[in-house]
Amino acid sequence: MPQLRRIEDRYLICISAVVFLVLFAAFGFLSKHPTVDVRDYYMYVRLMDDGQVPYLDFNPGYPPVSMLILSVPYLLSSDFSGYCVAFAAMTTVFFFLTGLVLIRTLRNCGIGRTAPVILYLIISAMFFSRGIWRFDIAVCLLTALSLMLFLEKHYFSATAIAFIGALTKIAPILLVAVFLIYAVKNRECRKPVLGCTVLFAAATSVAVGALALAGCDMSAVFSFLNSNMSRGFHKESTVALIAMIADALGGPAAHFEYANSTLNVVSPLIDGLSGVWPYVTACVMCIALAAVAYAIVRSGRPSDARSAAEDLCPSVLLLTVVLLLIFNVFSTSFILWLFALIPLCAALSDGRGFRMIAVSSVLMVWLSIAFLADGNYAVLLLRDICLAAIAVTASKSLFDRERIGRCGGRGCTVKQRKA
Repeated sequence: MPQLRRIEDRYLICISAVVFLVLFAAFGFLSKHPTVDVRDYYMYVRLMDDGQVPYLDFNPGYPPVSMLILSVPYLLSSDFSGYCVAFAAMTTVFFFLTGLVLIRTLRNCGIGRTAPVILYLIISAMFFSRGIWRFDIAVCLLTALSLMLFLEKHYFSATAIAFIGALTKIAPILLVAVFLIYAVKNRECRKPVLGCTVLFAAATSVAVGALALAGCDMSAVFSFLNSNMSRGFHKESTVALIAMIADALGGPAAHFEYANSTLNVVSPLIDGLSGVWPYVTACVMCIALAAVAYAIVRSGRPSDARSAAEDLCPSVLLLTVVLLLIFNVFSTSFILWLFALIPLCAALSDGRGFRMIAVSSVLMVWLSIAFLADGNYAVLLLRDICLAAIAVTASKSLFDRERIGRCGGRGCTVKQRKA
């Protein structure tokens, strides 16, 4: 990681606060143009306020905890304009809290905070005008908080936070999977992680059983899962991108079709994949999980928080990027899930790796904004290439042959191997 002039943590916190206050004033408080997503959020909360039950009377398309998050601004203001300001204030706080968690995590790992925090502020500021109107930054905050607690050896709390994140948007379930893999080689965290997982599974089973005994329509209860699994290929997904590029090059014609709250791409090239793609996605994710498990288990027992972070952070980033690139639904706001992982992985890399991740992440955000502005699919292809470059660079140390070959899982640390 490049060595910049060290700035004390309190000054970094003050700088972050000023940056996000200015951004909130410009894009939240003074803006009169919230996205259509906020109108949908407001409609869902109004339906709940009228006595309708999510997943039974209407399908919001989001997991349960997300509905609690969307309800918070409504407690402050019930009219739409007030809800928009309150929602923007809430997401701004989430951005700021993510920065605080990032600073504390880096300090616990004994890593300089200046360069990673500056990188986080840059990509956050670039995407703020879009990210402030989506609650995906809550997923980023919960992921960062879970990793911080795990590195501080609060294993049960970390796993519980990861499950809460999965009930906000499903991606943080990958964090739980990484914790379970890590527990295979680390006896210290095995019981808390497994205990929290069993407790969550039991609580879910009891809740589902109670709903079934009460006579609820279970297909309605799990409608948010069914609606996502039954979707076509979203216009920003990798497969849809291939179909659009093939159309532009004179191949099979592709067109847009609105279904299940998603603008999908329909083409003879991909029509036959819709039914089998969930299974393809599952197979690819299993292969990625197996590779991560091999690298983590063979890396040996960690000696400190930084050694643990070198296992966990690149693994979660790699799995999340693979999911984003292979899944049939990809919204630009999903890149917010990575905003804490990117600086963490950059900080754990060497100078060249830091520069590669920093440049790729800035380009990724800039290209995402450019795509939202003009819908150019060549831009989208470059964005996906940047995502892949970030994941490959961050996971380079994870799959280093010296790291997982010489050790053989017998407990040597990175410093011991270099010595």
